[in-house]
Amino acid sequence: MKKADLPAWALPTFQSCIAQLCDIRRVLTASTSGLTAVAESPRLGQDLAGFGSKVETRVRSYAKNIWPQGENSKVDLRRDFQLLRASAIVALWGALEVAIEDFLIAWMLNNPSALRIEALQKTKIALAEYEVLDREDRMRVLFRELERSVIGKQGVDCFEPMLQIFGLSGPVEAEPKKAINELQHVRNVMVHRGGRADRRFVEACHDWKARVGEPLKLSGKHCSQYRRAVAEYVLTVAERVATRLGVTASLELDRLRSSRRTAVTR
Repeated sequence: MKKADLPAWALPTFQSCIAQLCDIRRVLTASTSGLTAVAESPRLGQDLAGFGSKVETRVRSYAKNIWPQGENSKVDLRRDFQLLRASAIVALWGALEVAIEDFLIAWMLNNPSALRIEALQKTKIALAEYEVLDREDRMRVLFRELERSVIGKQGVDCFEPMLQIFGLSGPVEAEPKKAINELQHVRNVMVHRGGRADRRFVEACHDWKARVGEPLKLSGKHCSQYRRAVAEYVLTVAERVATRLGVTASLELDRLRSSRRTAVTR
């Protein structure tokens, strides 16, 4: 099958999102591995003494900065892993939000007919405010007005109504849909509840068996599961876009699929 070219603006936001997922995986793995190595090698400086006094001094300095004044390294390690994983989860949700928003902005910028849809015709924006903006910022203002209609939605349902407006919605497999819904709830608990389950989380995420007020215990498995779900959903949306543009096979899509495999590797 001959592979066609997609417009240059069609996939970059999805490619950027997958690249971010790869970075999140890499940094999380490197950080947890590094912390574990230091925790399990309290005399690492002596072990490396043969490499020279400068190396030994530097390693001792790193270890001292990680656990100052003789703090319990095992307790710190658990706490630090939780902090790293919470940061990764917040970053995962942010990457997904940005990917969908930036793509829809690109869609509106490059498809004049997109601006004639009924939902946009009903938006009310102050003319004085609108006139001083450049074209991309105008699209972002329109996007924000459309976004108001999906406030309160959860998981992929934050995005599907916006995609539907432009004829880009479609089915989502049950597993990534459930994981993305859970990802958003976990992210909200981390950002707004100090990492402790609230009633909304307990009611929405039964698999966690959490109690109100209990701190969530994030595992590496959670991060992998959510990263995989975001990657799969982003690829799903990208494939819808290609189909809508009349392209069933392309090198760009092949590269995106390859990047997705890298992003979800444990």
